[in-house]
Amino acid sequence: MFFNLNHYLSSSNEAVIYRFGLGLRYIIVTLLLWTIFLGGLSYGLQQLNVGDLLERVPLIILVLIMFYYTLYFLTTVYFVTNTKIYKRVGIGFAKITSAKHTEIDDMKVVQGFLERVLFNTGTLKFNTPGSTGFEIILPKVGSPFDMKKTLYEAWNK
Repeated sequence: MFFNLNHYLSSSNEAVIYRFGLGLRYIIVTLLLWTIFLGGLSYGLQQLNVGDLLERVPLIILVLIMFYYTLYFLTTVYFVTNTKIYKRVGIGFAKITSAKHTEIDDMKVVQGFLERVLFNTGTLKFNTPGSTGFEIILPKVGSPFDMKKTLYEAWNK
């Protein structure tokens, strides 16, 4: 979330009102679960005396998973301007998706049981006219119902 978002705006009249991204609780809980699993596996292999290399493989995998989730958290940005909503994903080759808020017919929040209990995240889906499905899908948004309310309030000002 360290990017200059003004670079992606379509006109000089646009101003970034609100910026958000993946839920931090999702990242922390996921990394904690991976740490427990792979740390336990490494400890179990150490107790079996299978050799130093095989004991360290789960820890190397854990470091790679931590790097992936950190990069995923930092390079996924959702932001709202006074006229549009944007989704920016990627590093280097970024993918930008946007829609005018006046053209959004429907905003849907999808939150499963585990998402609610473990991560407090959900998926925001935006539908525009003339399409069969949702054009903009924002997965793993923290407190999705509060975020939906915040988006409506930002656009109604």
